Amino acid sequence: MVASILLMIIYVGCSALGLTLLKMGLNDGVKLTFSTACMEMKLPMLLFAGILLYICSFLLNMLVMSRFNLSYVYPVSAALIYIAIVVFSVILLKEQVSRTQMIGMAVILVGIVIMNLKK
Repeated sequence: MVASILLMIIYVGCSALGLTLLKMGLNDGVKLTFSTACMEMKLPMLLFAGILLYICSFLLNMLVMSRFNLSYVYPVSAALIYIAIVVFSVILLKEQVSRTQMIGMAVILVGIVIMNLKK
């Protein structure tokens, strides 16, 4: 059980960081050039790293889904990914978080706690 929860935490981290790095890489710009012989595409390193992390998160998601009920995994992981993306956006992209977003994240956390209460 501990290993499954650890997998979910790693999945959430890879997904959120992967998406954040994708955004950072896209801000650097993707260069696409055509010539008579071929097409050349230059990807910024952050974009490439984001793609790799997001692919890893997809594979980890399949492992996590095989160990938990989908009705549990999807809402919990989606909520945690949202919160992690906001944190990474503030730290890495220097984005501002509004009071409404903070309240929304608190509501999401309360929802996760409620979902995990024993019946």
